[in-house]
Amino acid sequence: MTPGEQTEIENAASLIIESCFSLIVSCALYGESYSKTSMTLIQIEFDSKGRPGPMKKAMLCLVLSTFAMVTPYYVVYQGSPLIIIKHELMVSLPGGIKAQITAANSQLLLKVFSDIIDCLCNSIVLLVDAVIVWRAWAMFMDSKTVKLLLVFLVVVDIGVTIADCVADTKNVMFWTVSLDWAQIIVSLSVNLAATCLIAIRAWQVEMHRRESTRPFHMRTRKTQVEEVLILLVESGAIYALIQIASLTTRALDVGASVTSPTPLAAVRSIIDQMYLYSACLNPVAICVLVQTRSTYYEHSSYLDESHTLALVLSQENQHVFTSEGDSADDY
Repeated sequence: MTPGEQTEIENAASLIIESCFSLIVSCALYGESYSKTSMTLIQIEFDSKGRPGPMKKAMLCLVLSTFAMVTPYYVVYQGSPLIIIKHELMVSLPGGIKAQITAANSQLLLKVFSDIIDCLCNSIVLLVDAVIVWRAWAMFMDSKTVKLLLVFLVVVDIGVTIADCVADTKNVMFWTVSLDWAQIIVSLSVNLAATCLIAIRAWQVEMHRRESTRPFHMRTRKTQVEEVLILLVESGAIYALIQIASLTTRALDVGASVTSPTPLAAVRSIIDQMYLYSACLNPVAICVLVQTRSTYYEHSSYLDESHTLALVLSQENQHVFTSEGDSADDY
């Protein structure tokens, strides 16, 4: 055996070990996603007629749609390494291990699986971006500027996602890599913008709550830790941190070779799996917050109502003072 063949065997073995480890992580994350989705669907409350309301229907569609896309992704993702193992190790070719690696990578079914995985990943990320934008939209119903900003970000996100899916199926390396970077950067931008908007609304709600409870020296039911955790989940801040970690590992591993894996490649594979399954669990977490009425949207609606009530009272007082002034002049 030549040193070159020995190196090729070591690289192939490293790729297989990395794939097996990634499969174990994927199985654990999918099991967690399945259990949390099932528990959420069981706990959804219905009205007196046994039917969900409009908000519950929307949340059901989001949760089921995300899980319906994660399940085929999981099946296809589990099948891809099996094809590689079969053609690299179980089918001998005259050219040796190098010819077997080339034959495994050129399998048509592997290419189809890769296209399916890319399209499903992009669709899941786009759906989660829409969920986070929807939460920000619901908290700023009266702000046209915020609505225009959110619509612009979503349109750009949809366009980049569609272009990335098309480039993945065409297998154009330059456009595939460029659009992969563009897709995750645009998704992160959408998430950060919506997160900042939700955080601003949460700060306004907190200030209003403190002002309203200060004269009575009342304490809120939630502790500060609970409020921070709710804000992190509802605003998508945890999901944004995982996005940043995925983007960082991609940047550090940009020069790595496919046939000669690095230790960072295994870390990147795990973070990419966490990125996808955290995207799947994000609608589930928001659905739980909506079910328990723990979202800042509930409090922001009270904030808007209080502002509206204050405006109405000020207008009534102004009308009363004007009427009294007119009466005094007549007198």
